[in-house]
Amino acid sequence: MNQNNRMGKVLIVIGVVFFIYAFLGNYVALPGYIRFMERGRTSVGGNSSDTSVLIGAAKTITWMFSFQLGVIFTLLGVTQVRGISKSTRWWIVGGSLLWLIIAGVPNIPGPFRWFYALGGATVLILIFLTILYWSKVQENIVSNNNIPAILRLIGYSFFALASWDVCGLGTTSFMLHPEKAVEYGTEPLLITQTTKIMLEFLFAWVFTFVSHFKEAKAN
Repeated sequence: MNQNNRMGKVLIVIGVVFFIYAFLGNYVALPGYIRFMERGRTSVGGNSSDTSVLIGAAKTITWMFSFQLGVIFTLLGVTQVRGISKSTRWWIVGGSLLWLIIAGVPNIPGPFRWFYALGGATVLILIFLTILYWSKVQENIVSNNNIPAILRLIGYSFFALASWDVCGLGTTSFMLHPEKAVEYGTEPLLITQTTKIMLEFLFAWVFTFVSHFKEAKAN
């Protein structure tokens, strides 16, 4: 095993560890953070800064960025194992660090109607173009019985549905204006919408994964 291969696999393992903590953090970090907030941002002893607060903050901050770091390390590991050029990997590192900085901003201004309107319209256009170009790239899908390509299209369709339902969180469910959700009694709709989105993402990733799995086995 050459050095690049070994380093790539180490990066993938680190990414998997972050993914595991992203899940476990719901039970390791989140409960402590909620109790911390309920106590008025103080520890059990009533202090705003002591050892328990620092440990809790470390666990919570690590959890907040664990999924992003899992994606980044796994992506870097895969590109290293597959022999992607070093310059490309540096672009990935730079872009990842930039996104981590953006994701770490605690107070992003908003909501701006023009931003959501423009972003939503762009997403709808890209959904249409993705399906359009998919049909052009995948030739003779039916005649060749290209099951992976068809499964991938189904996965894309569920991603599209989830993208649309996310918009509903901010409009009919008033997620961005919780006071209106309470006033209009739309909390049940908000719960229903989030459940639907979870199912759509679940189906989207299942079909996308199976499509790649079948394609890899065929090759």
